[in-house]
Amino acid sequence: MVQKQRKEATVLKKLNHPHIIKLLDFEDLEDFIYIFEELCEESLLQVITRVNYFTEEETRALIKQLLSALEYCHSLDIIHRYPFTLYKKPYTFLRDIKLENILVNKTKTGYQLKLADFGEATVCSST
Repeated sequence: MVQKQRKEATVLKKLNHPHIIKLLDFEDLEDFIYIFEELCEESLLQVITRVNYFTEEETRALIKQLLSALEYCHSLDIIHRYPFTLYKKPYTFLRDIKLENILVNKTKTGYQLKLADFGEATVCSST
């Protein structure tokens, strides 16, 4: 668990994007790591459960925000979670981008999305 937290803090230190959770500070105590991140109101799963549906405009805005965050990560050779191959076929899946790892804050103009949980992220080396 400590190694996952250490990895998450290392990855988050490299990221600065409006739709990625911000690392404020972290304290590495060898056997335990404290990670301090910006506060978000709730997960996208909680919002969907509460509101039941989004308008087309809200959906479009959320998807654009998520894709912007992913594009930024990929531009830095960071993958939110390393893909795995299923049944030895060339299909790969990013298993960790899920509603629980997408945090949101309600603003006057809609929802602001924040991609979170980079404990399983992979930093790919450029060739």
